[in-house]
This record gives sequence, structure tokens and C-alpha cells, in this order.
Amino acid sequence: MRRLSAAALGLGAALVASTASGQSPLDKHVSDGAVKAALNLALTNISRAKCEDLKPCAAPTADEKAHPPISIAEARAAMKAGIVSGIAEHCGLDWHRRTFVPMMVYHRKAVQMNERQMALMGLLHGMQQARVSRALGASGTCSADMKAKVNAGLPAPE
Repeated sequence: MRRLSAAALGLGAALVASTASGQSPLDKHVSDGAVKAALNLALTNISRAKCEDLKPCAAPTADEKAHPPISIAEARAAMKAGIVSGIAEHCGLDWHRRTFVPMMVYHRKAVQMNERQMALMGLLHGMQQARVSRALGASGTCSADMKAKVNAGLPAPE
């Protein structure tokens, strides 16, 4: 947990920066193995999420667990957004409107995910956000400098 909080704070200035290769500084914190494990956990708990008509999602089938309804890249995107949201939350910034909603709108409209896929994206985001938020909460407060850097890295509020 201590390593996570130090790493998360170190990412403050580069939250949403991408390199020319399309990789983010967050990629090293969200390995394929970590994504697969988180996706499996999210699928296992998907009945806690809401799907069509705001009813609980159905439990996963064995086939769905073997072949998840979202890709590793999509799951990684949700987890990276969750890291950003956890840091923004720690710094008292509006993570919901500036990180979570844009991610969900993109995956709903551009990727055209269905309710179940969206539920998984939300679960993965929330799991990662909670992990980062807890780690950062244990490390102390967000400095004014860190808050300014994080704020500058987030999309402008609408």
C-alpha cells in the first residue's frame, strides 16, 4: 500500500499525459495480470451492479468468465481512469464529472457498450479508485502543488 501511494502521488503531473506510442505513465501500474485479476473479480461481483432497467446484473456464466464481455484494453482504461479518480478525489477535485463521466460517455457512445459492459467498466473504475483513495488517505493530505498539477491534468469541468 505504501508503494502504491508513493507511485500514485508521483503520477500527479502526468495523470492523463500520453506518449507518442499511445502509452500512459499509468500503464506500468496496470499490468495485464492485474487487469485480468481485476476483471475476474468484477465479473464475480457483477450481480452487485445495475444492468437493464436498473435491475441487478445476472451472475456470470462459465463462458463469460472464460471470455469476458470487455477486452483487456477496455478494462485497463477503466482501471487507469479509476487511478486518476482516486488521486483527484484525494485532492478534493470533482473526479466524477472530470474523469468518470467522460470515460463512461465515451464507452457508451463511441464504443457502443451495452449495459453489462458498462456495469463492468463502472465496477473496475470504482475498485481501482477505492484502492488508490485508501492508499493516499493513509499517506496524508494532498499538497497545494499536487492539487494544482492534478487539476491541470484533468479535463476542464463543463
